[in-house]
Amino acid sequence: MLETAQGVPAQEYGHPTRTEEFPVPAPDPSSRRWPWKLSALLLAAAAVTAGLATYLFWLPCRGSMLRGSFLFPVGTGSEFSDACLVQMDTGTPFPFLADGGHQTWSSSQVAGVSIVLAALAWLPPAFGLGWRQRTRAALSLPVLATLLLAAATFPVARSTGFDSGSPGAVWLWLSVEVAGVAAVLAVGRWEPAAGGGTLVQLLALSWGTTAFGLVHQLFDYSFMITTSDSNWDVPPGTGYGTSAVLALSGVLTVLICLRRRPAALTKPPAGRPDRGLTLVDAPHR
Repeated sequence: MLETAQGVPAQEYGHPTRTEEFPVPAPDPSSRRWPWKLSALLLAAAAVTAGLATYLFWLPCRGSMLRGSFLFPVGTGSEFSDACLVQMDTGTPFPFLADGGHQTWSSSQVAGVSIVLAALAWLPPAFGLGWRQRTRAALSLPVLATLLLAAATFPVARSTGFDSGSPGAVWLWLSVEVAGVAAVLAVGRWEPAAGGGTLVQLLALSWGTTAFGLVHQLFDYSFMITTSDSNWDVPPGTGYGTSAVLALSGVLTVLICLRRRPAALTKPPAGRPDRGLTLVDAPHR
């Protein structure tokens, strides 16, 4: 028998007891924050390793990295060592997949690790937000493309004949960004409950996860040759822009995650029993 706060049965007040069942809604999986934080952590690790790979690649230019910039403008290559000039004459303008003769074992391996970390940053939102299987499959496509790009990085140091300027390599670079765009569109099409805030977060995340794609690398190279006088070849320091993009993408992902309010609670899925709260009418005095 239900009792009032004074311990008197509710029926003694002359009012019948009425109970109502209000189902307690289950939390919306899309409101979880830990997948975004984990992805941001992976991007931060990718930024650090990309910066280290860039530093190792440009070791022959140590001491002259700023020459040619607006701080130390130059007109010719006389200020650079012979080893630095050789390194600047790389076959492709992208240090993360340069020709084997310009890569070292350490820079190649660290670059590969950085690309793998960027690929893994797709997985926490894909499998931690309760999305459909087909959405997860779509988000796995850029993971696969980026892992293939990472796999192509490791043979470079061993001089196995990988041609980073071949059409196959160009399509491999481009597939990273094409798959990333397709993944974002798939979330917008198949997960309408995710909302615009989730799509903005995913865009911020994809900006970093596709940082090793062809378009990103072209922007990095274009920025360097625009801001450096040492643009007759690849300017020293090319690659640090990619590290900066990875870091900024991780920061934006966390900031958007922290500023967003948790999504509204939803009812439990069909087939799951509801847990209810029993409310009793307050007795009249």
